[in-house]
Amino acid sequence: MDYIRGVIFLILLLFTSSCSKTDRKEPFRVIDVVGSVGSEKIINLSEIAEFVEYIPLETTLNSLFLGAGNGGIFYEGNNIFVKNKLELLVFDNKGKFIRKISRTGRGPGEYLSLGVHIPSGGNVIYIHNIDKHLEYDREGNFISERSFRDVGNIQAFTAINKIGENLYAIEPFDCKDNAVILVDSSLVTVGRVTMPSNFINNSKTLSNGMPGSVAQWRGTFYNYNDSLRITWFYDDYVVSIGNNSTGPDTLYRFEYGPYRLSPGKDDPRRITGDLIRLHSYINESRRFLFMQFQMGSLAKNPRVMYPVGKYGQDRTFSVNINSAYYDKSTGSFVFMEQPRVGQFGFNEDFHGGPAVWPLYISSDNYMISLVNITELRHHVAENKVSEELRALAATLSDQDNPVVIKVKLK
Repeated sequence: MDYIRGVIFLILLLFTSSCSKTDRKEPFRVIDVVGSVGSEKIINLSEIAEFVEYIPLETTLNSLFLGAGNGGIFYEGNNIFVKNKLELLVFDNKGKFIRKISRTGRGPGEYLSLGVHIPSGGNVIYIHNIDKHLEYDREGNFISERSFRDVGNIQAFTAINKIGENLYAIEPFDCKDNAVILVDSSLVTVGRVTMPSNFINNSKTLSNGMPGSVAQWRGTFYNYNDSLRITWFYDDYVVSIGNNSTGPDTLYRFEYGPYRLSPGKDDPRRITGDLIRLHSYINESRRFLFMQFQMGSLAKNPRVMYPVGKYGQDRTFSVNINSAYYDKSTGSFVFMEQPRVGQFGFNEDFHGGPAVWPLYISSDNYMISLVNITELRHHVAENKVSEELRALAATLSDQDNPVVIKVKLK
């Protein structure tokens, strides 16, 4: 009976009247977050991976960049792509700089903002501007563009995601009740994804209760193969939109138990107290989900970090955030302890390198991360590492581009 009530609640929550069917192939999976509270532990990279490779990215006047976060680095078709302001830098799988893609402007094939998605295989590059979606080939040659300015009388979008050949998922900048509008290639609206009631209720405590003005609290959208995944920081569900979808299909529910935020009661910005919420983006591989959670007062050992660029100094700060991963093959969920001060993620036990946490998961199942040279050199000086990694660090200077950490996942 509880399961039936849960399914009915989801249908009412996630669909508008124009998207009334669920198209679920199987019930969603429950991720037991609450069952792992207080059991954080250090996890070796070898438990989820087959090998790790360090790739220095060639440093030239045209390829120099400082760093890239989630959504800023991609690995597809044996190429590494890095967002650098309004440019896209392209390297081969050994780190050699190939080209720069830069098309800023207001004309055809040009953009004023740079949102990037690279579909499986890396043969095409999608870029979304404030109101249009552009396509380029892997060499950076312009293919086509499509304007969405007239969709729903909306003038600006947070993101435009192409799914398959004939579906676009559009995230309005001023979302109001609609998190996503689904349109086909003829710009006909075929479905919508409504904001979950938890988000709407929680947002009443933020920015005078205007959901559209608190985009930083919305949650995370990410691509997995040829589908778009959506979750919210103040909700319990992960949903998916695939090619030819008219609405979302629920995949996962986070079970927070007594530590779940109560809409209208708990301030969603709280970082203390016995509350758990999703903290940042999700990355998904064939077997794993990688996540971080704000743990409030439930963190057994708060994460201890150095200020940016201050590795190894006495000054540190702590945050009640835990990394975590979910194994889709076994159904197990694990909260992770940081391997050492100043780092978080998986303990790199192949070469003794710095801890690894994903910034991107490729379609061929590689975890991609970055480490800047200052941090890498400090780590090598202070820890027992392989001779291979020590020799690599000796060839680098603090002015060089960051090093890509490429991990083959199980």
